[in-house]
Amino acid sequence: MNSPKKIIITSCLLLGIMLVSLASAEGRRERPSDLSAPEAFLKANAAYHAGKYQQAADLYEAVVLEKQNGYVYYNLGNCYFKMGRTGKAIINYRRAQ
Repeated sequence: MNSPKKIIITSCLLLGIMLVSLASAEGRRERPSDLSAPEAFLKANAAYHAGKYQQAADLYEAVVLEKQNGYVYYNLGNCYFKMGRTGKAIINYRRAQ
């Protein structure tokens, strides 16, 4: 027969394993490289409008690796401008031309 002490220890271990797996699943984020260019572009636009400029820049960078486009470079320039990174903003505005 199982002793109450064994049941408590087993229950605590199972609870700990469940909490760790839940935390790791919640911490997983979709990487820009996991998305197609159109999906990444749409998510980047949403991130930009939400004020998440670094996240938007990361997504736009993933898009230009797959498909170079003046609109994407322009949006990328806007992200860097909003973050105060003027040099990168200018480079991307030039690429947009």
